[in-house]
Amino acid sequence: MEDPGSVANTQLMHEIADLLDALMRAIHGEPERWQYAHLCDVCCLRYAEHFAKEAGQELSTWCCTPCYQHLEAEDRPKEEADA
Repeated sequence: MEDPGSVANTQLMHEIADLLDALMRAIHGEPERWQYAHLCDVCCLRYAEHFAKEAGQELSTWCCTPCYQHLEAEDRPKEEADA
């Protein structure tokens, strides 16, 4: 087993991240300038355009507009930071 902190392992992790980013863009196209280059955490079908801080969760949820509106209708987001 190779050391997880080794230079080779770190380089491999960066290469994997770059390949996954290329795959995401090949499937979903380039994000519009108002969108984040991150897929919606709820549906994974569209690029995120909002952050939704949900009650009881430490981290914000990256949301596309339809998912954000759905969360908003359920009164789940507590705050928002739009793109």
